[in-house]
Amino acid sequence: MPPGGLCPTKPCWKARKTSYLYRDEDLTPDGVLSATLKAGAAGKATIAVTAKGTNLETPNPALFTGPIQVQLQRADGAVCFEATYPAPFKRNKKGSSGSTRRRRCRSTGSLTSRASR
Repeated sequence: MPPGGLCPTKPCWKARKTSYLYRDEDLTPDGVLSATLKAGAAGKATIAVTAKGTNLETPNPALFTGPIQVQLQRADGAVCFEATYPAPFKRNKKGSSGSTRRRRCRSTGSLTSRASR
């Protein structure tokens, strides 16, 4: 997700009192439609990202045996949010729950998913 800019004619990001919202109907450059980052006490902040389409780089889910680590990284690598999801994997329209933590990590500048095999 770009750190600023227009999507397509309005700012992609909106700052709220306790959250940040991102919306890009064009799904550029990486397939992200929306993101919500909400402040909270230690361990209680939330991040939700919705992505889809041909711009979204997606590994083959048939290869997942678990657990899956999902990371949201700041481009400069200063902050990383990570969630771990154990197998068996299931779709949940209200969002899946996993073990989350904030940590320092190596930056790739994008949303990254890795599957342990």
